Amino acid sequence: MVAVDGDHSERTSANGINCERVANGVNSQLNSASEGGNSELNIGSKRSREDAPKRGRAKMSRTELKMAPRSGKVELEPRGDRQFKYVNYNPKGLKYPSQLGAILKREYPGMIKVYDDHGTVVKHQPALSWNDYYWKKNKNGVYYGKRVKQEFWSLFTVNLKHRAAAARILEAYLVKRVTNMVYQLRLDAVKVYFNKRKEECDDIRARTIELTEEQYLASRVEWCNKATWAWFSKYWVSDEYKRKRLKAQVSCMNSEDTAQNRGGSRNFSETQQLLAHNFGPEKGGTLNTYDVMKSGYKTVDNTGRSGPIPSQKAQRRLDDYKELAADENSQDLDGKALYTMGGGMKHGRVPIGDGAVDKKTGLVHRKSVPFKPINPDDYERVLKENEQLKQTNEILLDENSVNRALIMTMFADFGK
Repeated sequence: MVAVDGDHSERTSANGINCERVANGVNSQLNSASEGGNSELNIGSKRSREDAPKRGRAKMSRTELKMAPRSGKVELEPRGDRQFKYVNYNPKGLKYPSQLGAILKREYPGMIKVYDDHGTVVKHQPALSWNDYYWKKNKNGVYYGKRVKQEFWSLFTVNLKHRAAAARILEAYLVKRVTNMVYQLRLDAVKVYFNKRKEECDDIRARTIELTEEQYLASRVEWCNKATWAWFSKYWVSDEYKRKRLKAQVSCMNSEDTAQNRGGSRNFSETQQLLAHNFGPEKGGTLNTYDVMKSGYKTVDNTGRSGPIPSQKAQRRLDDYKELAADENSQDLDGKALYTMGGGMKHGRVPIGDGAVDKKTGLVHRKSVPFKPINPDDYERVLKENEQLKQTNEILLDENSVNRALIMTMFADFGK
């Protein structure tokens, strides 16, 4: 079945941004590379932890969608298969993850129609994946998916030579980001419910709490319209959703260790650039970056070293990587080492810095790994077993021939 809807959306633009400020398409946005980056970036010689901006927003507030800096768009460079790094990094500058999150919520399609193969509407449901952004148009006849990319490239740019890689990375990032956004929606509803009652509630607590349909309805997150919210409120109390949720929880509990990131919303590439900016390039190595992501940036001392990693699984991963990596102080992750320590790419992921690593490196390494040599003793044993099976098969064939001859003789005697 496919989902498609030509209805117009009457959702208003958030934060006072004119939704028509992007006149050109995605290609024209990509063709104009940044001329030297953001001239307002304060990249001084002082490299201290105090330079890092305070992360997060005020409680129950949304990230604001900003205009491009006066000096021009922020230039990005592709990194791995699902991340970008900043050509002129500024810890207080515009960041693509937060801005893209604001764009996705602002341009959320809401309810879409699901059709069967005969063109009959079989149900209505909210957009649940990035693919659904391309099954509905806004009031100007532009698909929401296309509009998201237009908004994104009005704030950011890449060098012309990186255009194809940037388009591929953005698409992969959007797939994951929308999935995470839909998952986070229920947790945000629970937090809204408790916030109205002046009670503290974070994601950890919200995951353990189930509300009633009426309570969900009264805790609407502002970027969802009422029709969409009514669907979610009903779905979250359904047996179908509870079965899926329980299955996911059991899978998580069976995990040896979750190896949770404690670095906030920064991805691997940005954490690496922040450390290099504040403490020098040598502190932006892959090992120290992973340390910081697993222990938390608040544990970093005035030399740029992280505190101890609380996760045993994360520490084991780090130790394994140290043994296999050709250069543990490199700025780039060793794809060959990651592929080896992970026993391949389980679930399509690498154990460290997933998204910041080009998985093609691992695939090339897989093809280069020689076949495991055959044990001579095992080979001889297999040959003997095959010879025995061949002899047994010949005996059975002879027995079948004799039995067939006897049966034919008996039938011939009955006919006399």
